[in-house]
Amino acid sequence: MLLLVTTPAFADCMRDSSGQSICGHGPCAKDFRGEIYCAKDRFGTATRNDRGNVVCGLGQCEKDFRGNIYCSSESGGEVIRNDHGKIECFGACQLANVEFCERSIAGQ
Repeated sequence: MLLLVTTPAFADCMRDSSGQSICGHGPCAKDFRGEIYCAKDRFGTATRNDRGNVVCGLGQCEKDFRGNIYCSSESGGEVIRNDHGKIECFGACQLANVEFCERSIAGQ
């Protein structure tokens, strides 16, 4: 018996204010203008920063006391805050950035 398993082309989609579905390989978030951005990595993170812009990371992300958002440099990597409040990441920590986001219109 042969079992075929397929994965979806996109992991997440959201509908924008004009009614278009915007998709990405990972989770999506809406910025302060209503624009949707999704993480390029299916195990990544998409979140809004203090300015209302969406930034993404390859793994989990956490905001520090200054408002900077740090993410694991590894796909799906975890981030924790240690007993002293410092953020520690699996692999290395990197700042969340729009460069780790994508926007694809569904059906195109």
